[in-house]
Order: sequence, then structure tokens, then C-alpha cells
Amino acid sequence: MSQLSFLLAAWGSAGDRSVFVELGQLLVQRGHRVTMVAQEDWGKEAQRRGLEFRGLPAGLSGEEDPLESVLQLAARGTSGSVYATVVRKLVLPVIEPAFHILLEEAARHDCLVAHPMALAAAFVWEKTRIPWATLCTSPAITPSSLLPPWPPRVRLARKRITRALYRSCWNALTCVASFLFDGEINRIRKRLGLAPRKHVLFSHRSTQRVLHLYSPTFFPRDPQWGPEHVLTGFPHPREPSGYSPPKDLAHWLAQHTPVWLFTLGSTVVKSFGRSFYEEAAEAVRGYPAAAILLIGEEGNRPARLPSNALAIPWLPHDWIMPRVSVVAHHCGMGTLASALLAGKPAVLCPCAFDQPYNAARLEELGVGKYLPRHRRKAAGLRLAMWETSTGMYARQAQIVSNKLQGEDGLGCAAIQLEELARTKRGPAQ
Repeated sequence: MSQLSFLLAAWGSAGDRSVFVELGQLLVQRGHRVTMVAQEDWGKEAQRRGLEFRGLPAGLSGEEDPLESVLQLAARGTSGSVYATVVRKLVLPVIEPAFHILLEEAARHDCLVAHPMALAAAFVWEKTRIPWATLCTSPAITPSSLLPPWPPRVRLARKRITRALYRSCWNALTCVASFLFDGEINRIRKRLGLAPRKHVLFSHRSTQRVLHLYSPTFFPRDPQWGPEHVLTGFPHPREPSGYSPPKDLAHWLAQHTPVWLFTLGSTVVKSFGRSFYEEAAEAVRGYPAAAILLIGEEGNRPARLPSNALAIPWLPHDWIMPRVSVVAHHCGMGTLASALLAGKPAVLCPCAFDQPYNAARLEELGVGKYLPRHRRKAAGLRLAMWETSTGMYARQAQIVSNKLQGEDGLGCAAIQLEELARTKRGPAQ
């Protein structure tokens, strides 16, 4: 196979980073050259996996940590403000610097692979007509007639009339987004030598290939999608982590059963972690179950930790999840995929972003139970973990796990990208 060159325009949280870096590593292993353009703190991991790296300048929004202001809004439950703030503070400031780097790199690459929120990639495609793929790591990233454009509070609907309603609502949201952001984005486009466009925020996905890196078992294909949309399956790690636990941890696990796992994602743990883990510790105090708390950082360690609970900054999911009976998690894509693959039922504690959508789908699949924020106290967590760990939820989780065995989301994505990279460029603008 001849060598190809791939340019990855990445964006997002640690979960997105994991997907882009692992896909890049696989492409390198298949004999290709890969360059990633992303925020500066992704560089070490990307280079360790054999990728070339171009970092974006830090502090582009004028804030030391713009993500913190987004999380503060999310903690108050102000969904509309969260998404508007994400665009203003985490998307728009990086368009111009990312555009100039990507435009420079595009001349020596065969294919551009971009996160949907990396708007600069679409602008570079307009200039160069380089073969271009959009990489969607979550269903909620792409408008669909199968889910509403607002965080669902109940199970998602599949009836035709509901799908029509969802599509109408997405169209209305597109108009609202255009009113809020088209002017600012088009001013950026003018500075970059591009003509103004309407509905810029929702019209920048590739028409050549849109790769959805999740399983059709988790979220089905939208019947209105064209052939360019491909569901690859979950991007499970292609190799086990090889983690070897300390002797005291292995001994502790051998002494306790059942074990409940409590974990939040690397992003939301900063704003939601402290109280969540305090309540989780109290949930097992004096109860005939043990708990492992993946606290992320020491500031989330409960002040009073019972003897049947361990607080650990991090453990690889592929190692710990098969060893527990139930998981309480935030419904991030990487965590939910690991729990589904391990066949573990879940208590669903979404916090922000795409997590409510994911929770609704997991509840619809029958593999988890949604726990509202006001019930995420010790008593509520204890009851939900006990109810979810056995019976219907456990059986359904194993059924779903069996369906996921053999999926190779990264391998499927790599094959699709190789095919796309061999197509000819269109005429440049």
C-alpha cells in the first residue's frame, strides 16, 4: 500500500483527544504520515504515538481557562448559554490561527480529517478542495431527526411524527445560530478571503465522508442521511492497556464483593467531582458493597473515606470495568463505550454537553438508569446502584456487550480515510 498523508484538525476534550490520537497512531502503523493540529497540550501524547504535531496558541479567548466559565454555566443547568459560550470562547477564537496552519499543511497532505467544531477545516477545504472527512465522536454533534436539539429529559422517540418535530426544531435552531454567529463568522471569513455564507455553524460538515465513531447498536443510522455518512462502530482501544495493579489494590479487590465504580470524565470532574465523590463515599458507608472512586485529581478526594471505599486518581477502563458489578458515570462517549463493551449496567449521571443525549439513549437501551441531579445524594446513589446492578439492567447490558464484540471503529475509519485520500482534489478556489 502506498504511503498517504493525513492532516488531522482536532478539537474537544480528553475523550476527543483519545479518539484522534489513536486513529492517527493506527494510520501511522498502516504506513502513512499523519500531522495533527490541535491545542498545545495535546502535543506530547500525539508525538509519543508517532504523529507530527502543530500546536495552536493558548489563551486565544482572552481567558486563562475559558472552559471553566463553560462548566460553571453547565453546573447551573443553563443549556442554551453553555452552547453559546462554547462557540464564543472555544470555537471562534481558534478559527484564524487554525486556518493558517491547516492551509500551510494542506499542500503536503492527501486528506483532511476534522472534528465538526474545527470550523477552519471547512474553510481550508473551500480554498484547496483537499479530500475532506468529518469525524463525529458523538451523535449529539450532528443534527439528526432521531434526537432533539435540546438535552432530553425522557427517552428519545422514534415515531415518524416525532422525527419530523425534531427535524423542524433543528431547522429553527439553525436559524437562531445564524442570527447569533453568522455575522461574526463571516467577518472572519472576509479576513481569510472567503465569501460570506448563511448558516455557517451547521453547514461545515464534509459532503465526501462523515464518519460517526460509535456503534449503530448505541445509536442507529438516521434514515435521512446520505451515503457519505458511515457508522464505524465504537473506537475501542486496539490493544489492552497492559495495566498491572499494585499488590494492595489487587488484594483489596479480592477481599470485596460486589464492587461499585464511580467515575466522571476528565472535563466535568473539575466542576462536578467534589460533591459527587463525597456522596459516593457515603453511599457505601456501612453498606455490604465496596466502591472505587476514580477521582481524577486529589482535590476530589472525600474527607471521610470509609474502609470499604478506595479513592484513586485513575485506572484504565479496560482493566477495572470487568472487575465491578455496576458503574455510575457521566455518560461521556469513551466511558459509556467501555462500560457497554464490558457488559456493565450503569447509573447515568450526565452533567453537560452531549451527556444528557447519551444518557437518554442508554436508558432507552435498557442498560442504565437515569439519576437526576437532585437525587445524586448518598441515599439516591445507593438505591440506584443496587437496583441497577442486578436483574433486567445487568442482563440487557450483557446482551448489548455481545453485539459490540468484534466492532473495530478505528479500523473501519482508517479504511474509509484511505479510500477518500486516493480521490483527486477538486479545483481550488
